[in-house]
Amino acid sequence: RENFISEFRFNGFTELTLSYLTWQDVEKILISKGMGNVVVDIEYRRLYEFVRTPFYLIALSEYYKERHELPENKGELYDYFIEQRLKQEDNLKLKENSEMSNTGKYLLQKMAVAIQLMGYNQISKDELLNLFDNSYEDCNRVLRSGLIDTGEDGKYEFAHNSFKEYFVARYLLNLGSLEEIQRLCCYEGTKIVRTGWNNTVALLLSQLPSKS
Repeated sequence: RENFISEFRFNGFTELTLSYLTWQDVEKILISKGMGNVVVDIEYRRLYEFVRTPFYLIALSEYYKERHELPENKGELYDYFIEQRLKQEDNLKLKENSEMSNTGKYLLQKMAVAIQLMGYNQISKDELLNLFDNSYEDCNRVLRSGLIDTGEDGKYEFAHNSFKEYFVARYLLNLGSLEEIQRLCCYEGTKIVRTGWNNTVALLLSQLPSKS
């Protein structure tokens, strides 16, 4: 991962990049796992963005095998993906990753909200340390969560922008006040969603009860 590469330099190796899985690849893999019956459902719910990488495809298949159904919305899928990723970090039994599933979620949400409010997709190490009150332990826990990459300019970003949107949406969902949500998401004095907040609001709405 990028955050490990930036810390440990390896010489004499050639960097390779993996391409996304094609839809034909996804179909073949699901059929081989005895899940050919969910292919049409994935297409109907437009979940291709979650299965074009091996990790997400495996997570989706595990979700289905465990619960015998596909998630009702993207929020549920993210809940499962992120929980599985953080559990993997916990299983590494590294000091920096201890209790990742508990403390890590709070720290990642804090980082996501800060980046969103700043209007950026990245954050520098100094800004991250300042956000976590100069706690190197918290900073390292976030960077080793498996959800953060290091950009070419050395700044940190979520491995997929959807992760940031998920954490911000969860934060908004827990506010409980429509007025407070509008204050953060909309231009002052209007109900017009701010530039860069559309996907987050859409994810938030997908998690609200139907009567809301």
